[in-house]
Amino acid sequence: MARNEFSDCRDPSGKISLFYLALKKKQILIGLWRTVHHAEQQKMLKFLNNDFTQHRWKSAALKNAFVLLGKHRYIDAAYFFLLGDSPLDCCNILANKLNDPTLAIAIAKIYGKSKINDEKNELLYQVIERYVLPDAIKNGDRWTTSWIFWQIKEKELSIQALIKSPIDMVSKHSNFDIPKDLQVSTKGQSFLRDDPVLIILFNDLRNKKINYLKGSLNISKDEEFQFIIKVCMIYTRMGCDYLALELLRNWTFDTKDDDLKKSDQNNGGYLNKEPTPLSSVANLKPPSSQAFEEPDMSSFDFGF
Repeated sequence: MARNEFSDCRDPSGKISLFYLALKKKQILIGLWRTVHHAEQQKMLKFLNNDFTQHRWKSAALKNAFVLLGKHRYIDAAYFFLLGDSPLDCCNILANKLNDPTLAIAIAKIYGKSKINDEKNELLYQVIERYVLPDAIKNGDRWTTSWIFWQIKEKELSIQALIKSPIDMVSKHSNFDIPKDLQVSTKGQSFLRDDPVLIILFNDLRNKKINYLKGSLNISKDEEFQFIIKVCMIYTRMGCDYLALELLRNWTFDTKDDDLKKSDQNNGGYLNKEPTPLSSVANLKPPSSQAFEEPDMSSFDFGF
């Protein structure tokens, strides 16, 4: 991505510097600065050649970042915060000043992962907690809530988030620090907010991996049943009565005795389960198209 950005604009400042510093490839960035004509080329080359593992140069980078922030050069301030080893401030600028939480998440994943070697990414955790989770709760967004738990490697909770409401999931099953006055909006409380595809994904995941199955078994049968009824109501409003009937007819409620004993523990966490009738719906062949026959116009003769 960084290489493509540079090929398009031939300007190593801005996002190009942000990407390479997030990847901790400062020497490549220095090489790019040497190949272009830029008003700040000499200043940047002189500054980048310093050792930013030393406290002195980290402080200098942070001072420059705040100066650039005062000049409203937000993207430049962001990568100077990375030089000063202050990635959270960098992500705050991207999410707040540039209104780009997606870019903030990308930087958090790249920079945070390189620091902690695939352990819990605390930087990503903080970015999600501040800029993604509140909107997911307000909007009742089960997709985003499930993605959040998947990102922090809580797969058993990620499948539960497909069924349970986001605010219940966050308040009861996580260590996220959410504001006490945070409430679900009126739009987020509407049952039309839910996506019928959620139940299909839920069924598919629990039939494939043991981690997801264990998570699904922590959902009460009443919660599962109520969500199925809600999905059927949405299908009915969409005019898809057949899909609603198919869901009700073929849905199965898994239990620990039925599924955990059948799981193959020596198969990398995957389940060897027979496909359910619900999953076979996608494999049904479409009905054969009927040839259209032009009606006999004599039938429209009314004797006039």
